[in-house]
Amino acid sequence: MGRIDELQASITSTFGRVLKIDPTKRIVRKLAGPACGTGAWATNVGNEYGQVLITVLTAAEGCGLNNMTNGIINRYASAGNHISCIRSFSNVFPPAFLLSADDVERLKLAKREQLIGSKKHSNPTDDIILKNISKKEYALHCRRTTGGTRETANLIRELLTSLDGEECRDTMGVPLLDSEQTWDIWSSQERHIACIQDPEGISLYTKTSEMLKGGVTLPVYRCARGSTSLESFHLHLNRFIPGERASDLHFQAYLMDGLVRWNANRAQAATQSGGPISSTYSGLHQHALNILAEQVIGKKVYKSFIIPNKYTGELIGVEYLYNQSNKVLENQFHVKTDTIYDEDFDEEIYTFDVDEGYDDKTQPDYKPPKRCFKP
Repeated sequence: MGRIDELQASITSTFGRVLKIDPTKRIVRKLAGPACGTGAWATNVGNEYGQVLITVLTAAEGCGLNNMTNGIINRYASAGNHISCIRSFSNVFPPAFLLSADDVERLKLAKREQLIGSKKHSNPTDDIILKNISKKEYALHCRRTTGGTRETANLIRELLTSLDGEECRDTMGVPLLDSEQTWDIWSSQERHIACIQDPEGISLYTKTSEMLKGGVTLPVYRCARGSTSLESFHLHLNRFIPGERASDLHFQAYLMDGLVRWNANRAQAATQSGGPISSTYSGLHQHALNILAEQVIGKKVYKSFIIPNKYTGELIGVEYLYNQSNKVLENQFHVKTDTIYDEDFDEEIYTFDVDEGYDDKTQPDYKPPKRCFKP
């Protein structure tokens, strides 16, 4: 808690080109004391690199998230950035995807050369080549785009139609779907098809490396679509708070420290800059070491470290939950601090403990401690 200002500034200085949102309820069960039972969901907003821009606790799923979204919008506006938000519903409505023709042709050429080189086929046809291309290879080397709102809606409608009717019954004669309820749900959910389409003019793929197959160089892509990264984060999020129960203050401290460490590791992995990844997560220490390293060896040690902006004031974790009921998270730790400023922004960046040189020997009531020596 003595590093609260540094942690807050680091979390609210995280950005991304594509944002995704996903809730979980497992972690809120660890809240103990007066906060026990007040939270139902923990909602997380992540970016394409797996970093988490913010985590908030709410009393219900999807309830009261306006302050969170407004805070993120203001964060980007203050930094002069623009965002593209994607809410992933891929588990509910799998959209139709169109593969990049150029990527597919390049992959087919590489697979053809592989088959010829393995002497399995001297002159493989397109059908043989396509049968030997795995789903994993498509995912690694081929970019995909959604087929559009109309095409996706038609495919879902055709799927529902194929499962509805007199012929679609189990061995006991029970219909597979409740026809009336199914079409009633579809009529209310069809308008959300546009939410699962790729944003126009924005690429969701990042080239991470290249791979040689059959003498052909293939690009390796990472896709920002979907919520897999956030679902993986939920497992680690639950581990941020050790044990089974934690008071609101300790819950908040562990949560914020865990977010900063998680984001630091994801930034290191995304930049592939090498060097130490977890020798220290203190931004103050990394900043100081980078300055000294540039003076001595002419380069930074923590290449992925970026000086954060000033804390935006966004509520995080338990603070957000308490704000919904007009409560305040009491900070029991009061640490006097000095500040470091970023000259470019002229904003407060870090805080650190101040040694005031207090010596209890100078006080009139001071008594030396008794020492006990055992033979």
